[in-house]
Amino acid sequence: MLHAVAWVLLAGSAVSEAIATEVAPIRSLEACDRALRDGPRSYLCYRYSARRTRSWREGVRRLERRLAMSPRDDRSRLALGMLLGDLYDPRTEDVLRRAADGLANDRDFEVEGFARLETLSLLGRWGRLEEADAELVRAEEDARLSGSALLTNYAAYHRGWIASLRTDRDAALSAFRKLESVVVPDGDAGLQQMLLNALGAEEWQRGRIEEAIRYYRRAAALADAAGDFYGEASILANIHLARQKHAPEDEGPDFTEALRLAGESGNRKVSGQLLFFAAQNTRKSPPEVLELLDRAIEEIEPSGDPIQLGFVLRYKAHMIAYAYPSRRGEAERILDRSLTLARQTGQPEQEARVGIQRATILMDAGERMRSANEWLAVLDTIEKVRDQQMDEGTRAGFQSTWAFLYYRVAAYFLRQPGPGAAPEDVDAALRVIERMRARVLIETLDVSGAPTGGVPSTLQERRAAVLKVIATIQRTLLGPTLAGRERRRALSELERLEASEYTLRQDLSRADPGFGSLRAPVIPTVARLQEALRENEALVSFQSNLDARRRGWALAITRDSARTWELPDRAELTGEISLFLGLLARRDDSEGAGAASLYRDLFAEGLRGLPERITHLIVVPDGPLHKLPIDALRTEAEGLPLAARFEISIAPSCSTWLRWSGAPAVTAASPLLALADPALDAGPSAPAAYRAATVASGLRLGSLPRARDEARSLAGSLGAGSRIALGADATERFMKTVDLRSFRMLHIAAHAVVDEAHPERSAVLLAPGADDEDGLLQIREIVGLDLKGRLIFLSSCDSASGTVVEGEGVMGLARAFFQAGAVGVVGSLWPIRDDEAALMVDAMATHLGRGASIASALASARRDRLKAGAPAADWAALVVLGDGNFVPLPGGRRAIQPGVLFAAIGAAIAAVAGALLLRRGRTRRAPRPA
Repeated sequence: MLHAVAWVLLAGSAVSEAIATEVAPIRSLEACDRALRDGPRSYLCYRYSARRTRSWREGVRRLERRLAMSPRDDRSRLALGMLLGDLYDPRTEDVLRRAADGLANDRDFEVEGFARLETLSLLGRWGRLEEADAELVRAEEDARLSGSALLTNYAAYHRGWIASLRTDRDAALSAFRKLESVVVPDGDAGLQQMLLNALGAEEWQRGRIEEAIRYYRRAAALADAAGDFYGEASILANIHLARQKHAPEDEGPDFTEALRLAGESGNRKVSGQLLFFAAQNTRKSPPEVLELLDRAIEEIEPSGDPIQLGFVLRYKAHMIAYAYPSRRGEAERILDRSLTLARQTGQPEQEARVGIQRATILMDAGERMRSANEWLAVLDTIEKVRDQQMDEGTRAGFQSTWAFLYYRVAAYFLRQPGPGAAPEDVDAALRVIERMRARVLIETLDVSGAPTGGVPSTLQERRAAVLKVIATIQRTLLGPTLAGRERRRALSELERLEASEYTLRQDLSRADPGFGSLRAPVIPTVARLQEALRENEALVSFQSNLDARRRGWALAITRDSARTWELPDRAELTGEISLFLGLLARRDDSEGAGAASLYRDLFAEGLRGLPERITHLIVVPDGPLHKLPIDALRTEAEGLPLAARFEISIAPSCSTWLRWSGAPAVTAASPLLALADPALDAGPSAPAAYRAATVASGLRLGSLPRARDEARSLAGSLGAGSRIALGADATERFMKTVDLRSFRMLHIAAHAVVDEAHPERSAVLLAPGADDEDGLLQIREIVGLDLKGRLIFLSSCDSASGTVVEGEGVMGLARAFFQAGAVGVVGSLWPIRDDEAALMVDAMATHLGRGASIASALASARRDRLKAGAPAADWAALVVLGDGNFVPLPGGRRAIQPGVLFAAIGAAIAAVAGALLLRRGRTRRAPRPA
């Protein structure tokens, strides 16, 4: 399926695509004639009525008669320009400019401003962005002169829209978020409709499809309520396009309704879009598909919209070259026209899309060298656009929308995975994938290591102030009494502040010389990875292709070998993994067959004949594999799991693993800092220490008494110098003020909140420790900690999970700790029981105290639990992310003084006695909430 995100960005961009509520009740052109003398926006009535009744020509005749009698009636001239725009009349621009100039002479500043924005919208669709900028500046000045808050808000929307046309996603989202806090839900309905549609497009760009659809649905409801069926058709087309991400061959009700509304309202451009969508996903013959495409061109071409017309032309070129190889010259001429249109837009993404089709045609023609060069040039173009996005979340989202291309190009270079794959093909394919995978994380790590001087202190102070206010509001939201309207108002204010903090982060990034440095990470070759691997290590990298027509592939590397093999279809793997996880959760050993099936699909070919010396697997997962507990897979249904033979660690990419494995060992005075069982509620009625867990849901969490055992066990095993903060001492303020560089390892045994809808709110829950803290150590705060070279042990539910962003990987708590400088994170894939976590940590502590690496200690703990007969769900949740070879206590625990020894023994006896008393009080523990 052709990649078509840009269609979404342009839908609903003109100032009057959504009709203001003040003109919604008007039904006839006669009523518009009477209304034109009334309110400042009554000129919209003509477009509204014409779209309702398909009476553009009659509307044009009426307005031309009015202007013949009153040549200086520039409100009528503006209304005429709007109708001509719907008709794609070549006079549109001239009429709109004359209207704006005339209104300026009459000092009718508010209406002049709207005329400027209407002109801007036309210019933006045509790709004339410099001229559009000039119209925006004049509209903003009109807003100032007229004092019109409405015009000010519409101008603010168009500033964001122009930024989106320039693919400056950070600036676009920042503008839209600020405006959202002002106009939703009580502002001008027409502006709300446009804004919600635009926010849907921005969420789409970040790969958050469900969130995008929610915004689109809200915009469609407003359009329907206003009777704006012309605009509603555009929005429903966007919803259909977003749904294609999950069901590419399902037209569905949105397609049908959009097609009906487009036809009834005369929205030819949307009709053309929908014909194009149908052509992409039809099972018709090539001549029938080309007929659909020609009809789409006929509908879209009069608009002069270079982006939308370019999409259809590129697909037509593709179809001709595919179905009629002898007409390749015709296809290339169509692409040349499409390239001209792409350059007219000023958007490199459009040129990249032309390159995709040109590379595909060359590939099908067997011109491998030219095709390869074209593919690589396309990737270069996409990465240049991505690097213009300052915020790392925006870059990751942008990358995800283009992930399909990296998979496709890698598959093209590799051709056929298997024993016959040429080494140079394997190397080329790996390098393409590594250009995509965890790329934003790598760039963030590069920036964090660069010199950072000259950042204005005022920006830092403003951001710190905003974070304090955010903490205050979140403390209020965490309280038990806030409900109803007050809660909604507080959430709205929180979102406004988060938008402000987001903007300040952008400003800091732009002011940071490190952030502005060239983003060009070193992409490793197979040979470089082989050099870095130890004798006992193998690296296994998975690429589960997004395209159902192309299967994924995997690569296994040891010091002296590299082999590739094919993977099953991604959808098939996703279903298998989901079923396996469901069986695993039953804890009755019923997952054996599923474990063996997944092993055969994923690992059997790559690990066949692996030397006995290989005891450590470094796995780079992809797509659905991020949720898979690899240690629990089995070579046979009744056999032992992989945990019985291998130490296993997980890396986001080969490049990140290479970075962490080669990092110099850190020195620190103390082995461990542990925070456990924070006192989440100090109220008089909270002996069990309950509190609300998230700012939106009201979920309540209990205390974690066994978490204290974990901390004591680790401190006892790692020896003198270890520091423990329990209960009321395990605070957010303590975490932000203690010298973290003094410790090699940080252990946090606490509740965690993973918020997939708002990842920046994901947090470890601690006691506040100060009036200006809320106890939520959130991602936006974690990244500011100094954890360079440290290991982080997050004994919290779901701490190794989060939102999976295509190509980039898991965006969650663990990633935030990596951004803060950690080289390894131990976390949990799913909610883990309090007592089981304590048993695993206790077993790990013993091995760490003997000088074991973190991967070795976790593997040994798993084997201990296996021997004890524990089910896989008991021990498979914990995983090592990053450098599994990190050793918290190099050389093992040294001899200690007798007094310290007796104190440690006494503490251990007390801990054991407490655990026994705790176990006598219940037969089984409830799952630890996430």
